[in-house]
Amino acid sequence: MTLFPTSSVALLAPVDHITPEEKEELIGAVKFWWESAPRTERTDYIAARDILLIEWLWHTGMRVSDAVRIRFDDINTETETVRFIVSKRSRKTPFIHEIVLSKAMMFEVMKYRDRWQIVLNERGGRLFPITRQNVNKRLKTYCRTAGLPPTSAHKFRHGCAMNMLNQGVPPVEIAFRLAHSSTQVTENVYARMNVGIERKMLEGLTW
Repeated sequence: MTLFPTSSVALLAPVDHITPEEKEELIGAVKFWWESAPRTERTDYIAARDILLIEWLWHTGMRVSDAVRIRFDDINTETETVRFIVSKRSRKTPFIHEIVLSKAMMFEVMKYRDRWQIVLNERGGRLFPITRQNVNKRLKTYCRTAGLPPTSAHKFRHGCAMNMLNQGVPPVEIAFRLAHSSTQVTENVYARMNVGIERKMLEGLTW
């Protein structure tokens, strides 16, 4: 915690998270990295997979360990939802959770599926056949390419939550998307007041 120099009001330190701008820079780094390599079917696939994974982590707020187990069959194209097993290590019993995917996310998933159908079939339908450890290794490489500080996949989860919070999404809705056990968990981690949030709040008030 920090204190205002002239106030007794305690402020929680900001959560370290990926920003929208950093997410776009990382996607640019993926494209640059693989376009610089000798182009093959394999390099095209890896670039497409890593770009979709970055968008997926940012959009869903999933833990990377849950995201890398997603199969295309887990996605309902009619309801535009995805069902997955939440398997946080601190939980004694994993459970099934379902969240909505935006139309933009669904479009990218379907485009990826249509282009790489054979590869997906060879890998049991997994969207992201890569380990959690290798995801973080690749992110470090892409960060170096983009000139960004090293990051981890979990910071996309924080970024998803902070992006929603900054746009005025209530903690109860953020808690549901992130499959938190209660809104208290969400508020303890993400409920940070900042100038941007306060400005939006003031703009909506009548004085």
